[in-house]
Amino acid sequence: MNKIFKISIYFILFVMFFSYVFVYYQTCGDVIWNYGFSNAIVNGEVLYKDFNLISTPLYNIIMSIGLFIYNDLSVFFIEIIIIYLFMFVLLDKLFKDKYIFGIFITILFSFFFSFIGSYNLLCIFLFLLLLYLEINNFSDKKIGFVIGLLLLTKHTIGIVVLLFSIIGVFDKKRIIDRIIGCFIPCVIFIVYLIIVGNLFNFIDLCILGLFSFSNSNGNYISIGSVISIILFVFSLYIIKKDRKNIINYYMASSICFAIPLFDSYHITMFLYLYFICLFVYLFEYKKVDFKNGRVINIIFSIIIVMFFIMYSYVTFNKFKDMKNINLPHFRFMYLNKNDMKYRKVFEKYKKYNNRIMIDRMSTFMDISSNNRISYFNVMLYGNWGYDIEKKVVLKLNSLHNTYIFINRFMIDCRDDKLQDYYPIYNYINKNYELVDTIYDYNIYYKE
Repeated sequence: MNKIFKISIYFILFVMFFSYVFVYYQTCGDVIWNYGFSNAIVNGEVLYKDFNLISTPLYNIIMSIGLFIYNDLSVFFIEIIIIYLFMFVLLDKLFKDKYIFGIFITILFSFFFSFIGSYNLLCIFLFLLLLYLEINNFSDKKIGFVIGLLLLTKHTIGIVVLLFSIIGVFDKKRIIDRIIGCFIPCVIFIVYLIIVGNLFNFIDLCILGLFSFSNSNGNYISIGSVISIILFVFSLYIIKKDRKNIINYYMASSICFAIPLFDSYHITMFLYLYFICLFVYLFEYKKVDFKNGRVINIIFSIIIVMFFIMYSYVTFNKFKDMKNINLPHFRFMYLNKNDMKYRKVFEKYKKYNNRIMIDRMSTFMDISSNNRISYFNVMLYGNWGYDIEKKVVLKLNSLHNTYIFINRFMIDCRDDKLQDYYPIYNYINKNYELVDTIYDYNIYYKE
């Protein structure tokens, strides 16, 4: 592909994703939470003890690197964009002359269904990297090492990919090499947990907590879940027809991105990786080719440019009505008029010396106030480990002379599409004294 053309494509992608994360990600819960976790690492807080991660921590450790230089959400966003751009480099390697096709389907899924800047984004990148390593016959130890990194990014995804990866090689020595490579980063992590005395906390949050998480979340019977299962069965059929092609096993393993929630976000990631695997299999191994490939590349390029123009127009109109909230660690955060209320909520929140907030914006409030984050910042099913009911009440009862901010619309609310632990809002409303309100928030006092 012409270098000037490729550079132009990369520039368009950079501008699109730069504006995408800075305009549309600002109050996204997953992004703020993950920035909070990385910020906590920078502040010396201990994983699984001071704050409640429910996955292995590689993503947040990597994302904390830039924050040591300048601790602001904007740096976190720039790191997200860098991961996106590395994804496109891998697509260039995977699709070769059909590179523009890989870009097109990535943009389609990213902008219409959203790859949120959480650990899943790094999982997608590592999954694409594994496809590249498999196609180019890298050593099994190196492949196993990358699977180990995937395990340290999201353990449930890494385990499934590891199983399918070793099933697909049909060679005892190669299987052992992959397991050895995988164990290297994992053993280092386990030794760290033992040294800091957090192995039990990790097991509670990341393993036992899965039972609470999966029992209280998910949409097991839906159109999306049915389609996912059908595609998974189809991938098993392809494996049966072509057992020796390792890419088919990765195609089947991509179902782990949808399990257990089977919501639109997780199904989107599964579909994206599933079709990437399918197209790589067809183009690389079955030698399926576009007729008039140059013409098709031009058509896809025109579509991307047209989308870029329309997207730029919509984004500019949205951005011109946004205002800079200009708070510590959020110096470059721009919010729409409705969300500017958080500035006044922050001012109220900071007046109280001893306070916590239980809401999806609590991490934003605590980081802006230079507070350390805690378990209360992510009040979701599964994020407290096993038996959340007892733990939450015990934690609340341990508080004294504390003001508690909660979103009053969550009282008596139950939205199965969300993962919030709803009983906590009713418990606080019934047991503690209501002393004030501001916008959507009730403020309670706990003696």
